[in-house]
Amino acid sequence: MNKLGHILAQYVAIMVASGTHSSRISRSAKRIAEAYGYDLRLSLSLKNLSIMLCDANDPSIHYYELIAVPMAPISLSNNADLSRLSWEVYDKKMPIEQFEEKFNNIISSPRYSHRMVSLMASLASFGLCYLFGGNIWAMLLVFISTLVSFNLKSFLTKKSVNNHLVILITSLVASLIATCGVFVDGQTAQVAVTTSVLYLVPGVVFISGLIDTLEGYVVIGFSRIVNATMHTIALALGLFITLTILHYIYL
Repeated sequence: MNKLGHILAQYVAIMVASGTHSSRISRSAKRIAEAYGYDLRLSLSLKNLSIMLCDANDPSIHYYELIAVPMAPISLSNNADLSRLSWEVYDKKMPIEQFEEKFNNIISSPRYSHRMVSLMASLASFGLCYLFGGNIWAMLLVFISTLVSFNLKSFLTKKSVNNHLVILITSLVASLIATCGVFVDGQTAQVAVTTSVLYLVPGVVFISGLIDTLEGYVVIGFSRIVNATMHTIALALGLFITLTILHYIYL
């Protein structure tokens, strides 16, 4: 029981860090516990979580653990893989050792390289600029601004800079680079500035927070919404500073 409880605590912590909404986490973790003949109780928050694993026949026999949620980027692949693993455990009744091995393989599996992700994010912003009516100069500036600011964001995050400050600086740098479109071709400069920061919008966190709140996980849901709102305010502040600078240039 102790071994399974510890693995489940890590399993739940990774799912919370990856942005999974709480009802899915609860269903997946309880499914695994049920496969081994246990009942599971969860208490979730963005910083810490607690689990209690109880013997289905004798609740007095239980395992309790309080664990910190690790800092990790949103990962839809982790969400899907870990949820799929819970069904695999439930259907195949696999040994705990095999469950642990598969879990470790999922969380340690190589992801897309940083260069690939930054390139894809830049191309996505390039495409968004086109969809919003930007010309080729605006699209190129948005591509460059996303490429530079994305790498700056990664660098600042690795240096353990406050996350909201990171977003503010990143938004400021991205939008400042995009404002160069004013000097190249002012017709679509506004589109370039606007789309240069769209990749920073925390859409997944907002959606997860709303789902959690609607499904009764009010504490973690509200925490996610507040965190995403502060993230958006930091983004908007960076953009506001850029527009203020641009305004004074043209006074």
